[in-house]
Amino acid sequence: RYQADGQSYFTELSGSNEFEYEAESSQMNFLRIQSQTATQTLTYKCINSVAVEDSKGRTNKSILLYTSGDVEYSADDMKYQYTVVKDGCKDAQKREESETVIQINARLASHLPILDVAASDIGKRNKAFGLEIGEVCFS
Repeated sequence: RYQADGQSYFTELSGSNEFEYEAESSQMNFLRIQSQTATQTLTYKCINSVAVEDSKGRTNKSILLYTSGDVEYSADDMKYQYTVVKDGCKDAQKREESETVIQINARLASHLPILDVAASDIGKRNKAFGLEIGEVCFS
């Protein structure tokens, strides 16, 4: 896995395995083989934590999404770039809960599902985050 300065993957922080899905691995593999593309959404719930852009438009604290096929999606990578549907975490100085919705539109079905998330704007006092991983849609 790639790792940028100051970013930690969720599985490393929690000591857990990669995200699990209800479908068996053989079922996921079959869907990947039968499909050309795939889409998945992730919701990053935040309190004082930047998900993609900060209030000045900088993306140096944006989250990374590690997916199957050993691919890492980011806000800046032109080849593996996710789409920001809503960026409610843009103003990290807010004291209330907000959320950022990110979507991956993978050109290859083998690039999904999302297996792990790396965040950098976490771990300090008064900061909190949560993740809601959406379903994978193969087509």
